[in-house]
Amino acid sequence: MGEQKNMTKRSIFYKTFILALVFSLTATLTAGAAFADEATTGGERMATPFADVAKGHWAEKHIAKLALQGIVEGTGTQFAPNRSVSRQDAVIMAIRFLGKKEEVANAATVTFPDTFKVKDYAKPYVVFAFQEGLLINAEEFELAEQTPDVEWGAGEASREWVAKLMIRALGETVRAEQSASSSSTFTDDNKISSKYRGFVNAAVSLDLMKGVSATKFDPQAAVNRAMMATLLSRAQSKVEVEYPGQTKGLLTNVTADSLTLFDVEKQQEQVYTAGSSTLYYRFDSEKLSEQALMTPYAEVSLIANGTSALYVEQLNDDVKLETIQGKVNFVSTQQSKLFLEINNDIQDIPFNASELKIIGSEGETLQLSSLVKDSVVEVQRDTFRTEPRAVSVRIQGAPVSKTGTGKIVSVSGSSVQLTNDATGQVETWTAAPQALVTWNNEVRALTDLKAGDAISYEVTNSLITKIVMTQTSGKTINGEFVEITADSKVVNYTVNGSIEAKYLATNLKVTIKGINQPTISDLVRGDKLELTINDSNVVTAISVLDRGLEILNGAKVVAYYPEQNNLIVEDASGEPYIFKLISRTKYEYNDAAMTIDEVKGFLTKNRKVSISYIDKTAVSVQIVFNYTGKLINMNQTTNHLTLALDNGSSLVLPYLAPAPSVNINGKPSATIADLKIGDTVTALLDSAQEKAIVIQVHDVIRMEIVSVDVSGRKIKLRNTQGAVTEYAVPTHWKITNEDGATLTLNQLSAGQSVNLIYTGNSISALKVVKVQTGKVAAVYPDRITLNGAGGNTFDVPFVSGTTIDRNGSLSNSTSSLAVGEWVEVRNDAQGQQLITVSLGMTKKFSKYDSIAKELHVLRTSANDLNYRFAVTPDTKFFDGGEPIQVGALKSGDTIILYVSDGKLLEAVRSQ
Repeated sequence: MGEQKNMTKRSIFYKTFILALVFSLTATLTAGAAFADEATTGGERMATPFADVAKGHWAEKHIAKLALQGIVEGTGTQFAPNRSVSRQDAVIMAIRFLGKKEEVANAATVTFPDTFKVKDYAKPYVVFAFQEGLLINAEEFELAEQTPDVEWGAGEASREWVAKLMIRALGETVRAEQSASSSSTFTDDNKISSKYRGFVNAAVSLDLMKGVSATKFDPQAAVNRAMMATLLSRAQSKVEVEYPGQTKGLLTNVTADSLTLFDVEKQQEQVYTAGSSTLYYRFDSEKLSEQALMTPYAEVSLIANGTSALYVEQLNDDVKLETIQGKVNFVSTQQSKLFLEINNDIQDIPFNASELKIIGSEGETLQLSSLVKDSVVEVQRDTFRTEPRAVSVRIQGAPVSKTGTGKIVSVSGSSVQLTNDATGQVETWTAAPQALVTWNNEVRALTDLKAGDAISYEVTNSLITKIVMTQTSGKTINGEFVEITADSKVVNYTVNGSIEAKYLATNLKVTIKGINQPTISDLVRGDKLELTINDSNVVTAISVLDRGLEILNGAKVVAYYPEQNNLIVEDASGEPYIFKLISRTKYEYNDAAMTIDEVKGFLTKNRKVSISYIDKTAVSVQIVFNYTGKLINMNQTTNHLTLALDNGSSLVLPYLAPAPSVNINGKPSATIADLKIGDTVTALLDSAQEKAIVIQVHDVIRMEIVSVDVSGRKIKLRNTQGAVTEYAVPTHWKITNEDGATLTLNQLSAGQSVNLIYTGNSISALKVVKVQTGKVAAVYPDRITLNGAGGNTFDVPFVSGTTIDRNGSLSNSTSSLAVGEWVEVRNDAQGQQLITVSLGMTKKFSKYDSIAKELHVLRTSANDLNYRFAVTPDTKFFDGGEPIQVGALKSGDTIILYVSDGKLLEAVRSQ
């Protein structure tokens, strides 16, 4: 009876009426044409078609794109970004987002209750939304009943309601249903209506929506128009919609007034005109960009009015080019083909003469006729055409015969890079198969050449035929260890059975896998050695090769017999081991060296130790209270971590359930979910040495030394934002150079670049690092050529594991580096090569302080402390591509700054 009574009341309430949807829709996609006519205001370039969305607005990119796609509209020149979006407008935007605007006119009749009110302009869209399942009439009619004083259509769209609308629009309703019973991670989860919880969870998991803070979602808060535009813009990656005038392609050519896009699927090119009204954006920034920052031969999305480009967004920096090196054999202008000799084989490469760029060794533009036979060239060829063709040819050198002196930069295979003493330029030569290399009248191999070695050389027909090492920072000799003399000054070893002897340097470095800080006393007769010899014929380093050292991590002590010097342990499976402790066995406790008398009190039953050994002889014994290594696996089901330890072994380590304490610099409430594969961590063990109870993540902060107070043990460091902080230097800080050699405070000086290394929340080390900064002049498979700020040119060889950091996005693709980019090369905390790309900061010029030698920009807020930049004699200023003086800049000028360690490298005035 109750349900029947309800039915009667609802029938009365839902008085049926038929809406005859006779309307005429006029085209509203006028933003592109209007914007083209009003692209500037008082000389200032606009970022969107709307005057009330100022350049620099946090949502400018999304508003501009959606306006040009016809998804959002304004009133005249006003968008009202901060105004709450109504439900009916949110529906209209969602339908346009789906590309179904033209289908709206076909909407049929619908029955609405009296309380469900929608403005006339929105009715066709709401009808269509009901038909398509974006809205469910029972849900929305009920919502209208609950707020009788506010029309349903004009009511503010809440965050949880918009989440529902978007999830249905994306066809992810099943995902919402599956997560409907799950609580969110937000502290105001109890405020999310139960009927919306699944949609909110789905929207968050798809990265469509985030909290208003790290812990709060605020489900009933109204969504404003800027937020809605941003949400729809980001959701476009989840759907395939062809918006009018929009296309994707590879950017194959850029001029001041045109852009050329290549459609890989259709294998066609299209030229678009570009001008002051064209908007440029990048995938890695929300801010308005510049044409000069677009990456050629990478993918872009373009919105056009006919063939006039209105909006261009760089989608990635994945350049679709490959590099080929060879020697010119023949150029056929009739066939439009370049014939190269590559590894004694002839390969033909097609080209388009009107597009092919010929570049000289100094970067100058040349003609096709400059490609003479036997010229050594580097060809960049596209990888996206069905018949790939050359897009540029860089002449590395015509056939050359010469002699000279210089210093070795690098040697890779038969390729020798050197700096010529006379010119200061970096030269790259291929060694002839029978090239003669000598040192002190001894015949050596190319592999004996080291960076920094001084040489004289001869080149014949562009091949290096002779190299004489005149001074070397270190050549290597392999031999078998015999002994160290009693005075510890000479090493005796054999080479092919013949005894040899060399003096040892006072700062000799010894490396033995599995032994921490080894010395010459750890060498064992018969060890296979690699000795590094300097130009004075003195040994500077000894590395033990393939000693056959094995490592047993986390072994449990069964018994220690001091009379017999025997230590019995068990591995994790209970397998017993008996080790002999000898006079050369090393002992460590918390990374501190100890004697056997000091450590024997710890060799008690069930104590955990790590042992490196050869056969049954212990080389080192470590009392284990922590492990440090790289996180390579994490299983939160079995509560285990897998670490690649510094000694070259790996270890599976259980951790305290449900989770250990996690310490991360700058993140006071870190949890195990914050750990990332690849993190370097230190795991502190419980009293039983069984499980990790604390995990400390290692972090590296780039700094520059400002001053050193040796007597007070204090140091002032400047971070990359220019802020200076003074640190007390406790004795436990490990201070080293890039090679790991220990330094003292008085060996540090102002201006040095350092890595400040945190272990968890505490500073544990400071490492002085070499930093190379320059603008990319050329990118090769094995190296990069940079133009330094001081005008010098130098090569930086890539190493195994080189990482490219582009605005926080990490990759190992060295081919993503582009000519013209400013980069900084240094080693990270693990000693791996890190190349950081500076994308430039867009600022407003304020003034130049000629006394402090600082350039000031307008601050974005009172809390903006990054507004002063040191100007050096090497700082360059440009207006477009033309050099200018700093005095030519005027207050309010838009400038793009390229900065390294607080020093201004280059400033470009933007038009």
